[in-house]
Amino acid sequence: MDVLIPDQWKKDVANILHSADATRIIMRESARLGWQAAFPSAWTHDLYDAIEGALSDKSIKGRQIVDMAEAGETYAFWFQYESRKLYGKICLTPARDIIIMYSAHPPRKGEEKL
Repeated sequence: MDVLIPDQWKKDVANILHSADATRIIMRESARLGWQAAFPSAWTHDLYDAIEGALSDKSIKGRQIVDMAEAGETYAFWFQYESRKLYGKICLTPARDIIIMYSAHPPRKGEEKL
């Protein structure tokens, strides 16, 4: 079920992405490979900028994911890059200083409906 993503979560995640600090952004292989396959000539900072832009939308909705292995607050949501719809899934750790990026790719079967 889609819900408005909390403002504080969006702000914290966007600030970490904006920092582009590799010690604060853990990108799982699934996110890295999905992004690279979809946009082989794009840079990682392009991904960060696209997600940060999406999170600046006050009305962005997503689905809270509660069954991830790592502790934290995780949301799945849609964002765009080069006019393509992409599926993102990010965990903000309990200390709110590190994110874990699980997904950053075009929709796969079953993800069309968040």
